[in-house]
Amino acid sequence: NKIMDTHIKLNRGTESFSARLERRASSKLFRHILAQVYSRAVTDPDKLRAYEPFSPSVNSKFIFF
Repeated sequence: NKIMDTHIKLNRGTESFSARLERRASSKLFRHILAQVYSRAVTDPDKLRAYEPFSPSVNSKFIFF
């Protein structure tokens, strides 16, 4: 994070930096980021299968539309 903060401070306001902010991440990069987050957030995927669907033990905050 410190490296990114320094990079942003050094390059903020330049044309190339602004152009990069306008681009979207590629789907390959997005999948990589999601895999990294998942691997850190879900330490034991087998435990996810132990939950009964729609049971009270499942947190209702994670309802996807």
